Amino acid sequence: MNGVFADDLLVMLPSPRPGLILHGEVLAAHKGVLAKALFECCQDHDDHDEVTLDLTGVSYLSNGALQILVAFAQRLAPPRNLLVRSPRALDVQERLIRRGWNITALRVLPV
Repeated sequence: MNGVFADDLLVMLPSPRPGLILHGEVLAAHKGVLAKALFECCQDHDDHDEVTLDLTGVSYLSNGALQILVAFAQRLAPPRNLLVRSPRALDVQERLIRRGWNITALRVLPV
């Protein structure tokens, strides 16, 4: 897969740093492809402590897709972590807090 995916709603590309760049809307239907791309990225860059998911081009993130981010981060062995760059409008940090998901390996950077 190499982190490349596109359909009518979502474009997923590899990032120059270890990670992925997403554009569009991330629906629950994208959970499988998102999980697969994250795990492949993690395997391809096992010498890096941080995997970056850039959501700055995303206008909608489903709760199902958010659950994939949590599940992925929970499986990272320290000191590895997932850095999520997200537009403030997606309220990623607030959504995690409301659900009681305090995952130390999942860092949200609102942009």
